[in-house]
Amino acid sequence: MELIFNKYKFKIKNSSINCIMGRGIDFDQLEDACFHTENVAVIFQPVINEMISKNVFEELNSSFEKSRHQNSKIILDSLKMVGLNTNYIDKKIKELSSSELYLIKLASILILNPEIIILDNPNVYLDLKFLNIFLKIIRTIKRRYNKTVIIFSNDSDFVHSIAENLFIINKDRIVAQGNKYDIFNNEKLLRNNKIKIPNIIAFEKIVLKNKNIKLGLRDNINDLIKDIYYYN
Repeated sequence: MELIFNKYKFKIKNSSINCIMGRGIDFDQLEDACFHTENVAVIFQPVINEMISKNVFEELNSSFEKSRHQNSKIILDSLKMVGLNTNYIDKKIKELSSSELYLIKLASILILNPEIIILDNPNVYLDLKFLNIFLKIIRTIKRRYNKTVIIFSNDSDFVHSIAENLFIINKDRIVAQGNKYDIFNNEKLLRNNKIKIPNIIAFEKIVLKNKNIKLGLRDNINDLIKDIYYYN
């Protein structure tokens, strides 16, 4: 599958989690992105501007205008899918936190069952608790439902925690694409494109330098701690 965004052409694998980083991203033009499929759902910033209803039920129910298969069970299932209980169904939109708003919006697009989900800087809305929930949701919908997820973000730690494939752009070209571990371990590439090395990669390099221990490739600090205990 090919994503055409601005002057860039990204070759995206189906049923994968992809992140796009770098300078020169004009998110205002994200809506004009063209795909070789029409089954795409996008969550833009700010999320509150994406909400069209006064309460959660109405917001989720509005998704059926496109799907044309209204079903209260699907609405409740969509809440559960994003880690929220059914008590949210009667809540007012203005009462929700930014994290809750984001998950409600994600639930609303999951009702549409798109092949491709595009997310613009989702981590800026999520506190630590909901960020961990979000990471599980994205992995689940990719693995269980074969969705293709494309995330735009310049937060290296967040990208490292979720991406499978990584693209880095700089002004008018794609300067790197491929496995996130290979790209994030290329310090020269990151430095030249003003991208911060993820904390977990930096820590692995320190351990290798000071202890001569090569830790495994890990996505989160908990798995890394397990490796450290193993070597001790």
